Amino acid sequence: TEGTSFTVGAYFNMSAFGTGDDNATAQILRLGLTNGGADNFANMPFSTIRLENGNTGGEARFLVRDAGVVDTNTFTLLADSWYYFETTFTRVADPNPGEASTNGIAYDMVITEAGSDGSIGTTLDTFAAVSDAGLFDPDLNGAIYGAFKGEDALANGAAGVLDNFYVSATGTSQVPEPSSLALIGLGGLMMIRRRRRSS
Repeated sequence: TEGTSFTVGAYFNMSAFGTGDDNATAQILRLGLTNGGADNFANMPFSTIRLENGNTGGEARFLVRDAGVVDTNTFTLLADSWYYFETTFTRVADPNPGEASTNGIAYDMVITEAGSDGSIGTTLDTFAAVSDAGLFDPDLNGAIYGAFKGEDALANGAAGVLDNFYVSATGTSQVPEPSSLALIGLGGLMMIRRRRRSS
């Protein structure tokens, strides 16, 4: 129903970026929703990370199912470093009434640095977009599951590891809000001050 959110995330570490161009052969990780069965991602929303400029420098950007919706920002991935990639998919009213698609999906994407222990660090980039590309009631009205897919870039010499796949049917993110991080820092400062007073 409209307003329902689903969050999908995964940790990844690229040991090599390979070579490719600026389309599917440069995509390294896809997060999305699936009905399961033979068609998997058909007519379902997904987000992806695409390597740019022949992939050699680790420069990347976000994309969604709609080919016309691309993050204008780029971020740089380092080889042999852990990252956490997460997308919250929220069903919304059709942003383009009158077209063939009958639903809209709001995509809220984030990538952060991560530790090998699963900790989530500094945010590298965020991207929010709304699209109705290829989305239809019969696909979105049935059972829906979180899914991930190693994309075509992995066939072009790229190599990496995926770990700790995360799914929340309530739209709950694993990435702390900036305000909560500030409160944690303030709490730590108060603890330090309290200790100083008692010494």
